[in-house]
Amino acid sequence: MSDTRPLMHAAGRRCPGRPAASYQPQPPRGSHGFHLKINGTPHEVDVDGDTPLLWVLRDVFGMTGTKFGCGQALCGACTVHVDGAATRTCITTVIAAGLWMGGCRV
Repeated sequence: MSDTRPLMHAAGRRCPGRPAASYQPQPPRGSHGFHLKINGTPHEVDVDGDTPLLWVLRDVFGMTGTKFGCGQALCGACTVHVDGAATRTCITTVIAAGLWMGGCRV
């Protein structure tokens, strides 16, 4: 089934050569392999892309030193360094941390 309507901007203008917003490809969802290096040791994990990094560290790798505090990135209990930058892992997903692109250092 093919849509033969002309492509339009939300404001009603035609937009030749570009797909309509509702036809834009979505980022991959579901379970994927992610690569990360924790304290110098490479790891690979197969989790959903929207999984918070905190739960990957705690539940998948058993590294319970990173704590769950407020869940809103306010208290800092979940802070780890991701590629040298302090990151609140309770609100940072594995996709947002960049783990799908060749990995990162945690």
